[in-house]
Order: sequence, then structure tokens, then C-alpha cells
Amino acid sequence: TDPGRALAALRDAVAAFADAELDPVQALRSALDHLIRVTAAGAGAVGVRGQDGEVRLVAERRLGGAEPISRTALADALADEDGRAVLGEPPESGSVVQGVITSILCVPVRRRGQTLAAVYLDRRGASPTFDETARDLAASFAATLALSVDLTGRLQAVETRREQAEEQARE
Repeated sequence: TDPGRALAALRDAVAAFADAELDPVQALRSALDHLIRVTAAGAGAVGVRGQDGEVRLVAERRLGGAEPISRTALADALADEDGRAVLGEPPESGSVVQGVITSILCVPVRRRGQTLAAVYLDRRGASPTFDETARDLAASFAATLALSVDLTGRLQAVETRREQAEEQARE
């Protein structure tokens, strides 16, 4: 991944969001699209652990009709207590073989020592493996996402308290 090209694409993505009015899901999907382009990935996703323990995809984007992503890699990233970014060879699973996935990059979205989600990117076919620049870009995306999730949770808590106070004032 060329750092100059990556920074230019990141600048363009930030400019595109500056004036956009998107709901959170649309914003996440659009940001994931930009991250996929910047890192030259074939597919990407953001996953969380569902109440049943299974990986639930919050956003998934696949370019050019790519096959499904590897949920195994996402599950591993969500389960890693140390919250390490994983950059390397994909596991031998059905989706990896079917999708001809040659390189996987998973970065946990962490805030205050807890893994909230994981960002997944893959490259397929003859594409080169991910490098440290791609890992750093994905880590920056994950850190920004963690702050956004934290801020959204805080804003929802404030709104809930405001509604409760108004309800009590009416009684």
C-alpha cells in the first residue's frame, strides 16, 4: 500500500463525510468502502459478537462480486483478549478456499480495555499480502470507530436521562 496514495484517499474520504448527512449504518458502510479502496482489499466487514456468541456483521462490503468473508478470522479477533491486530495468512476454512482469500487483516475495535468489534479486510487471488501501512490504516479506522461507538453510547445515555427527568417532572 502506497502511503501517499493512502493519505490522499483518506483525505478525500474525510472531505466526503464533512458535509454528508448519513445515518450511522450508512456512514459505517461508506467509511468501510473507503478503507477497502485505500488498502486495496477485496472485501471488508465490521463484526461484533452477538448475544448467542456468534459473529454478527454490522457492515459488510464486497467488491466485484467477491465471495463471503471469513467469519473465523473475525471470531478469532473478537476473542483475542490482548486485542492484537492480525496480519497474515488466512485460516483453512470453506469461505477462504471458496473466496480464494490470500491475505487477511483483522483489527479489534477496542475502548477502555474491551473489544467492542473487529474490522476485517481481505485480499483475494493474485493480490499481494497486506503490509504494515494497511495495518496502520485499519488500526486508525478501528480507533476512530471505537471513539464513535463510545460517544454514541454516551449521547444515548444522556438522552435517556433527559427523557427520564422530563417524565419525572411531569409526574
